[in-house]
Amino acid sequence: MTYNADLTELVFETGSKTYKISPFRWVDQSNQSFLRPLIRCKGWLGNGNQCLLNINCQLDQCEIVQFIRKYREPLKLPVADDDLQVQKLQQSFPLESNPCSLGICILFFALVMYALLDFALSDQAYIGDSMHTVFPVLGVAAFSLFLYLQISNGVPVLESTFVSALTGIAFACALYPGLLRINQLTDIDGVQSYQYQMIGYTVFDPVDETLPRVRLTRYLKYWSQFEPGSIHTFYLSQGVFGFWQINLKTIREDATEYYEASRNH
Repeated sequence: MTYNADLTELVFETGSKTYKISPFRWVDQSNQSFLRPLIRCKGWLGNGNQCLLNINCQLDQCEIVQFIRKYREPLKLPVADDDLQVQKLQQSFPLESNPCSLGICILFFALVMYALLDFALSDQAYIGDSMHTVFPVLGVAAFSLFLYLQISNGVPVLESTFVSALTGIAFACALYPGLLRINQLTDIDGVQSYQYQMIGYTVFDPVDETLPRVRLTRYLKYWSQFEPGSIHTFYLSQGVFGFWQINLKTIREDATEYYEASRNH
């Protein structure tokens, strides 16, 4: 068996990576007493022990080995500037320390509060499903914008992605009552009454064929009292966005009276 200090390696396991170094290269070569030629031994006994002793003597002169022995306690090990940068990256990033991330976080809470409040108070509803694809598309666009703004302003990618995703979802949810509100306020003609005929359960066709069909998913028990062919008056509006929406205030009041009368009987 052959023993040679030149072939000795130190193996460092650092998580997912393994590093190997040859410590004998850091031995003081000016000290000729530690320059050992290739040593050959026939076995582990006898001269083999002497060979191992010679190798250990050489490794004792290695600066890397001396350094490890000196700082064998992890807390005593000095940290290089590069390692400090890695540690900073691994630490959680305070969102309030960056004006851009702080502003987007404030926007997130504002959007959530608005969506909940206006959705609860609004009597407006969309007619048809044509607008439902708009919300996710604009939500993804908002996510991309928020992500770009944060990364360009020094916010880490992980935090930027998380905050941008939440704010994009909140933006899409706030669009539902928001577009209804803007469309209502920008309607020049105002809310108009139109005649509709029930053709099925909660399905109504307009007497004026230029108007859209109405499907109502609220107050189902209230609509169950009517027969197909009955005529109903709905209040619709069409604003700057061009889509039609229905005002459910009158329907809600009639449905409330119906439920109260049903309970009294």
